[in-house]
Amino acid sequence: MPTLAAVTTFNALPRPSTIKATHPPKPSSPNTWHFSIHTLDISPPGDLLFLIQPSTGYIHIEGPFPISNLPSPAAQASTIAPLLLKAFNAGLGGYAWVEVRAGEGRQEVVRFAPENWVTSDKRLAEALGKEMKKLGVRKECRVVGTGEAGEEKRVEEEWGRFRQGLDCVTRG
Repeated sequence: MPTLAAVTTFNALPRPSTIKATHPPKPSSPNTWHFSIHTLDISPPGDLLFLIQPSTGYIHIEGPFPISNLPSPAAQASTIAPLLLKAFNAGLGGYAWVEVRAGEGRQEVVRFAPENWVTSDKRLAEALGKEMKKLGVRKECRVVGTGEAGEEKRVEEEWGRFRQGLDCVTRG
């Protein structure tokens, strides 16, 4: 369970409708994030929380954690919610969203909350919304939608690319 500080931090994040990645530079794109759970065939087995911004293909990973074998969408949501808060509180790894502060010569990670987040599992989406409410996440960030067909295809393509790269690294 996330700490009160994690929820408070998340609730204070700006929630822009579009975001602009800086590494590499990209035009502004919808601040929509799709998340899914993918099992890795490792020992011991584990699941990754796979976040992707469908319009750009930017990804962020959390895990591995045991998620897919949990007994219900509610149990999965209680594991996923803190991971989502952690990911956005940390600026999604910070690489793509960095601002150079004028006159200061330093870079700063731009942190934001998603305007929309979606998943392909309707029951998980509903359970996550309830979990976010239970944790005290602000109302507008409790709504979790389900992805559209084109979005789902993009998610699976990007997961395939990520998995292929991971396989190359782990096989040496």
